[in-house]
Amino acid sequence: MKLRSALLGAVATLALAQAAHADRGTDGELKLTFPQAVSILNPYLSSGTKDVYSASMVLEPLAGFDDQGNLITKLAAEIPTLENGGISADLTTITWKLQPGLKWSDGSDVTALGIHARARLGLVRSYQITSVFNEFTARNLGFYAQDTITITPEFKLIAGLRHDMFKAEYETATGVKFSRSDRLWSRRFGALYQPTEWASYHVSYGTSFNTSGDTYQFAVQGPSTKDANTPAEKSRNFEIGAKFDLMDQRLSFNPSIFYSEKYNERNTDPDSTAEQQLLSGKRHALGLDLDVSGRITPKWEGYLSYTWIPEAKIDASNVTTGNAQRKGDRPGLTPKHSASIWTTYAVAPQWRVGGGINYRGTQNPEGARQIKARDFATLDLMAEYQINPKTSLKLNVTNATDELYADSLYRGFYAPGAARAAQLTLKTTF
Repeated sequence: MKLRSALLGAVATLALAQAAHADRGTDGELKLTFPQAVSILNPYLSSGTKDVYSASMVLEPLAGFDDQGNLITKLAAEIPTLENGGISADLTTITWKLQPGLKWSDGSDVTALGIHARARLGLVRSYQITSVFNEFTARNLGFYAQDTITITPEFKLIAGLRHDMFKAEYETATGVKFSRSDRLWSRRFGALYQPTEWASYHVSYGTSFNTSGDTYQFAVQGPSTKDANTPAEKSRNFEIGAKFDLMDQRLSFNPSIFYSEKYNERNTDPDSTAEQQLLSGKRHALGLDLDVSGRITPKWEGYLSYTWIPEAKIDASNVTTGNAQRKGDRPGLTPKHSASIWTTYAVAPQWRVGGGINYRGTQNPEGARQIKARDFATLDLMAEYQINPKTSLKLNVTNATDELYADSLYRGFYAPGAARAAQLTLKTTF
C-alpha cells in the first residue's frame, strides 16, 4: 500500500500551536514515575511501554485510540475512510489530511515536504543508532565419566559423573558490564536387570541444572544483574522402566514411569534491595512413557510414542497475584497427553506408503494461567517409489489438513505451527 507524504508525519516531532497553554518552562515541573528507568525517547527503537509513554511528551501521532478503542484524530484533520476519500477505491492509497496551523517543535510551519525530509533523516539516524550492539560471550567446558559394573551376567550397575564450567560475560551498548561463572556437578546412577534375552528392567536417578545465564537475563531491553547473581536452578529425575523385544525381536515395547522435580526454582525476592533472586520455588511432574516400534508383518512397519502426565503441580511459589502460575497450579507448557504415531506399508514391490498423526493436549503458556491453548492433531503423509536398488523417489506431505494450531506458546502471543507443505526428494547412493 502506498502512503503519501503526509502519512510520514506520524514519525515527525510535531506540536499543535493552539494546544500550548503556557510558555515552555513556565508552568511548573512535571514528574513521571515508572517502575523502570526510561531507556530511550524514540519509541520506534523500543518495545517498552515506559519508553512509549515518555516519548509521548514530545511526539504526537496522526491518530490514536480513545478508552473505547475507537480511532480519534490527533494531528490529522480526519480519519481516512472510503467514504471521505481518504482510502482509495482500489485500497492501494491512504491520504492523511493534517490540521491547519501545525508547527514543528522549533516553531516552523509544518509542510508535507518538511515531513518527508525529517522522516528520511530520522530513518538514517535510526540505522546509525542501532548499529551499536550489546555483546554477549559464553563459554562452556564439560568433563564426564561413566562406568558399567557387572555384578552377575543378569545384573549391572551404572554410575556417571559430569562437571561443567560455565562463564558468561555481557556488555551493553552503553558500557554496562557484568559476568557470571558457575562450576556444577551432575550425577547419574542406575541398575539394569536382564533375566532373559527378550526382557530387561531398569531404575535410574539423575540430576541436572539450569544456569541463570538464560535468554531473558540477557535481554535487549536491559540485562538483570540480579539474575546474574543468582545460582543455578537444580532438578532431579527418577525413572523405572522395562524393555521387551517381542515377536522374535520384530517388535520393541518400552514402558517407563518417571518422576521429575525442580526443587530450587527462581522466584522474585519481594525485598527490592536483594542482590539475587530467591531459589524458593518447587514443582514436580509424574508420568508414563510408552514407546512401541517394529515390523508387524514383512510389509507393515509402525511406531508409537505416547506420554501421559496425570500429575504436575507447582509445590512452592511466592506468586500470589497477576497471571503467572501459582502454588497448586499445573505448570505451563505441560500437556496431560501427547502422542505420535507413524506407520508404513509396502503396497507393491516398488511402492511404499505411510501416514502418521501428531497430537498434543491442552496447555497453558508459562506465566499466563488465564490462557489455555486447545489440543490439536496434525496429519503427515508419505509415498515412496523405489526406482532401482540405489535410487528412490519420495513425496512427504506435512500437516496435510493444513491445521492451524499453536506450536510455541508465550505470555502475550503464540507462534503458529508450520502450514501444509510438500517435499519431493530424489535419493541415490553410490
